[in-house]
Amino acid sequence: MHHSDMSMLNTRAKRKNGCKADVNNVLLLLLGCAVQGEQRGKFIERIKRMENELQTALLNQIKKVAEEGDCVLNIQALELISEDHQKAVILAHLESIMKERDMYANRLYEMSGERESDENSTTTGSSSVSSEVIRTTKVSESRCEDRIPSPSAMERHANVELASAKAELRKLRNMIHIRRDVVT
Repeated sequence: MHHSDMSMLNTRAKRKNGCKADVNNVLLLLLGCAVQGEQRGKFIERIKRMENELQTALLNQIKKVAEEGDCVLNIQALELISEDHQKAVILAHLESIMKERDMYANRLYEMSGERESDENSTTTGSSSVSSEVIRTTKVSESRCEDRIPSPSAMERHANVELASAKAELRKLRNMIHIRRDVVT
């Protein structure tokens, strides 16, 4: 086995652990959405029919998603703080989401490159030189097709997200003012 093959296997092993964590995060988000959505009663009833240990484990995971705030922005908690602090919390949350999005985009890009490399590495020793030329050509072609957006495109996207967040913030402020008027 060549050194490059061994390093590729090591990289794959590291990514498998990262993939497990990613799948776990997605499942936690789905679980949180299920019990906080319109049909939460159905999900809660199904959970109640499960074994006690499983119920406890699911409850702990639901609390983790709903209360820790890493995955979800708690709108009710925002109502309790000043408007300036609300803006800071929302912007920090958006920044973390954008960083996470960029991290996943890079990971997907790397994985697609690995997959292509795996597809092209199934050659025999006699044809390895010609396959290397083909592989290099395919990789350079795929880089043009799968190119990550330029910084200006990312900036435009960030500006759109910022505008959306500002609109959401205005909407939340209006809701707060309406609720304050109703209370008084």
